[in-house]
Amino acid sequence: PFKVPRDWPKFRSLDWGFRSQGVIGWFAMDPDDNLYQFYEFNFRLMNSADCAKRVVEIEKQFGFWNKAERKSRLTGVADTQLWEERGDSGKSKAADFSEAGIFWQPADKASMMRNAERVTERLRDYDKTKQPALLIFSNCKKTQEMFAAIACDENDSTVPDKKSPLKHWFDVVAYAAARAS
Repeated sequence: PFKVPRDWPKFRSLDWGFRSQGVIGWFAMDPDDNLYQFYEFNFRLMNSADCAKRVVEIEKQFGFWNKAERKSRLTGVADTQLWEERGDSGKSKAADFSEAGIFWQPADKASMMRNAERVTERLRDYDKTKQPALLIFSNCKKTQEMFAAIACDENDSTVPDKKSPLKHWFDVVAYAAARAS
């Protein structure tokens, strides 16, 4: 880890989970188009309003909060499940986040194979003289664990195993790689 320069573009990425794990990753881009994941927040059995409150706390700690406007200075990409209306209220999770000053855009989920390729392309840049174009800070332990352990889908070797409990972390990185592209 290092202090991410203020002038690097930053954003967040979310893959929602309630019973299964949910994940939010914070990313930055350096001037050479390298993508860094510098923080992760893992949650489970947390409703969207409480999750939004925690995001506000995290972003205030990083200085990403606009106190005057009571909203985040960042935007993010999120699993499209965030916009599904639910229950009797008809209110989406995205609406809960918005009310807390946290704004999202739908993640590019059109082709998870293409998103997996984007991640691979960023990792493929690695050789012994150059760092990869995707770097994960050591405090993002579950993301690191995912890269070390996730398997390919048994029916499609170009994408991660859809049944893997680690897939949420992959999706967060894949949405971020798509946004960075």
